[in-house]
Amino acid sequence: MKEALQKNHTQFLLALIISLGAALRLFHLDYQSLWDDEIATMIQANPALDFSAAWEVYMQNDNMPPLYFIVLRYLMLLFGYKSIVLRAFSAVIGILCIPAIYRLSKKLFDDTVAKGAAWILAINPMLIYYSQEGRPYTLLVLFTILSFSKLIDSIENPCNRNLLLYTLYTTLLIYAHFFGIFILFAQILYFFFRLFSNASNRVELFKHFWPVPFLIVLLHYPSLPQFLKNSEARTSWITLPGLTPFNDTFHAFLGQAEVPIAMALILLLLFIVQVFSGRLNNANFHLLLFWLFGFLVIPLFRTYTTMPMIVHRYLLPLLPVVIIMMSAAIATIADKTTRFLTIGIFTLFSLGDLIIVTDYYFKITKPDYRGNTELILSQRKTNEPVVAEVGWHYGHFIADVEYMPLGNYMNSIKNKTLPSSFWYCGVRENDLKLNDQEREFLFQNYYTDFWKNGNQTQAIHFKRLPQDGAFIAPHNLSNADFSSGMCVVNAPASVTVALDSGNYNLHFTTLSLPEKPIHDTNARAMVTINGKLAGTFNSTHLYSGYNDLKWAMVSGTNTITIQNTTHGNGKRFLIFKNLVIEKIP
Repeated sequence: MKEALQKNHTQFLLALIISLGAALRLFHLDYQSLWDDEIATMIQANPALDFSAAWEVYMQNDNMPPLYFIVLRYLMLLFGYKSIVLRAFSAVIGILCIPAIYRLSKKLFDDTVAKGAAWILAINPMLIYYSQEGRPYTLLVLFTILSFSKLIDSIENPCNRNLLLYTLYTTLLIYAHFFGIFILFAQILYFFFRLFSNASNRVELFKHFWPVPFLIVLLHYPSLPQFLKNSEARTSWITLPGLTPFNDTFHAFLGQAEVPIAMALILLLLFIVQVFSGRLNNANFHLLLFWLFGFLVIPLFRTYTTMPMIVHRYLLPLLPVVIIMMSAAIATIADKTTRFLTIGIFTLFSLGDLIIVTDYYFKITKPDYRGNTELILSQRKTNEPVVAEVGWHYGHFIADVEYMPLGNYMNSIKNKTLPSSFWYCGVRENDLKLNDQEREFLFQNYYTDFWKNGNQTQAIHFKRLPQDGAFIAPHNLSNADFSSGMCVVNAPASVTVALDSGNYNLHFTTLSLPEKPIHDTNARAMVTINGKLAGTFNSTHLYSGYNDLKWAMVSGTNTITIQNTTHGNGKRFLIFKNLVIEKIP
């Protein structure tokens, strides 16, 4: 009876842990825009392509094995070609990691360690993050855990079922991510260590195991071209790691929060002490040690001899080792209250940093391609060109985007009829990437009447300069404040311009700072022309946008003055970008 109650209690607690992990992975799942790598995943998993076309796109555009993309493609055939399907696939895999690490930890230690490991994995910020990203990193973690779990079973009981499942999980591991090969290497090292440290069943064990590595290699024949392409590469976007690559990775594993990092270090030290004091099983320590260092041997060697390979997310297969060691250390604390207090403090600071400090669920952190293109599409005129240097990124959202740098576009239209307006989509561009000639051509013919900086993205609208009128740049204004590097016009700033008599549109491009309104009010501009009030308008704090005023100008010189009338006690600033004066036919 007591055993049955204990079993029910364990099952209830595990269900609670899985539910919490699921909630943390599914909440605001599609809040962030798809970013560069996820857009590549969507292109490769597009169900509109037939399988051969999809395979060709995959071979050209990715250096990952195909498992994640193939499964995702068929999921999208069932549930639709949507980003939420992409993210949900990763989230479900991330949730499955929780019971998987429970079972592995229970085999290595006991139920107490297993529940602790499941809990720590469920609330781990890095695994939550990658469970909400449409890339195969959670798949890599899941099959790493399952592969080691079946390796233990196969060594303890080398029956056909265990060996078959081990072969399957390890094959799928390498099909999930090529870094799975380094897990296999670590397991081979551990297997030979077990083989030569235990003479009693050496022959029997080798007899059962020897075909397994060859079978795994044979099963990877379809992905061999991609593997060979990667192995021959000598250049990469990855940079050589600094002086403390593993310290940086360890910090990333714990979500960069100081208290959980400090506690994790103490617990790992306690784990080592308990192993050497005999309170924890040395055999399990050996497996974790081979898992940790066996995995790192080849990536480290290649990083410093051939090509950098060390990236935090590529090292995710090591995170379960850290989690299991931490949980085992907590389980050795004799006082039950101290154990719960340790877990409680670790949980409080981990989730507190995730939810409150970094505001993970409500802060846009990825390049906002989606928000940027939605804004452009809502304001774009029919057939208006859209240019983007990273066209294949924006092309996922805008079908007819012109894929080229802005400078190339300038050169392509020089000897043609210039478009009356066009959009430029930028990403991670604080300034336009133009040489002097391209910049001169652009601003001799166009002005910006809309410029929004999103998160790492830019939406810029260019319009042709008027043939009859004037263009007023910030430096043309007198009495403007340029001390901040921007043209601030809180005090009256004016410009005198010679025009023919007639009716004119005045397009003021301005910005209101800071980013949030003060008392729900942005900077308000008052415009006077030749001493008469021409009108007022509220600027925006979200983007540089323009406001129109119509006015009848007299022949000769006209003085235009602009002033901020909502200064907010010196805290609300009106930023002047440009003024286009265009004669109405």
